[in-house]
Amino acid sequence: MSFELPDELVPPMANGELAFEEPWQGCVFGIANSLCSEGYYEWAEFQAELFRVIGDWDRHTEAEDD
Repeated sequence: MSFELPDELVPPMANGELAFEEPWQGCVFGIANSLCSEGYYEWAEFQAELFRVIGDWDRHTEAEDD
């Protein structure tokens, strides 16, 4: 199974290759992509959960800063 991401969801690229700030980010993206390709979940499910977790973390760290 292969899929194309909409333009706004394409990961960061440099010279036609994936470009992340940290090596672990590329590893995590590769794992998530592979699991999606193997049918473990839909990309939209992964994206929604990722956004939820990031939002929870942001709210938690903002509350600690207050």
